[in-house]
Amino acid sequence: MASLDGEMTNIDVRANRDVIASLLAAHGLPSEIVVYVDNIQAWCREQRIEESNPWRSAKTLYHDGTHGVTVLLPNVITGDMVQSVTGGMLCRGFPHWRELEQDGSLFLKHLVLHEVRHVLERHHDENLCDTWAYEQLGAKSS
Repeated sequence: MASLDGEMTNIDVRANRDVIASLLAAHGLPSEIVVYVDNIQAWCREQRIEESNPWRSAKTLYHDGTHGVTVLLPNVITGDMVQSVTGGMLCRGFPHWRELEQDGSLFLKHLVLHEVRHVLERHHDENLCDTWAYEQLGAKSS
């Protein structure tokens, strides 16, 4: 399981590939849609895809290739990246932001499920994706 090492440092995404694959499979998605990269902004720049957020912790790209979608995840999510995400949640009024910020495993699962919602519904509303992902987490713990 992912955990924050100490106070808001890193989540080792690479160590959680099995968890990520399981979350994807539970929603009928192959793990091959995920591309793990060192830095999402740098990867996008190399591919000539615009990405202005240096703290991006996930990104869904739609295309005409195999599976029609790619989900980018960084190999490591830093504390700054977590706080960038949860800060956005706070600004949008998402009530569970602090819970996610304090639990690296929960944060990672929510992040992946959030991207799953983007993939399944091609939904671009961040609040809807956050709410759905959080509801899925509740269903998993029941």
